[in-house]
Amino acid sequence: MADVDAARRALEDALGAGLVLATLLEEGTGPLSPEAALLATAYLNTGDAAAAVASCASGLELAVTGFAADVAIAAEINSSEVVPMLQEGAFLAAPVSR
Repeated sequence: MADVDAARRALEDALGAGLVLATLLEEGTGPLSPEAALLATAYLNTGDAAAAVASCASGLELAVTGFAADVAIAAEINSSEVVPMLQEGAFLAAPVSR
């Protein structure tokens, strides 16, 4: 397992941010900063983001410790009808309107 003190840029974070940013662009929000545009472009050109997350360093580390199913769930897109919202120190389900 990686040294917990070592900073590693996480592919899953970059792809998650890229998905959000690409969606914002699709909805007409913009322009994006160069950094945000890079993340959106990376997400849009990844192909199978779930496979990329499963095969990246973090995904592989989780898989070998028995958490491959968790990685697959974490990589799902548009699979939940709620958003966790922090209220008074606890996460509560906030319904999403579509």
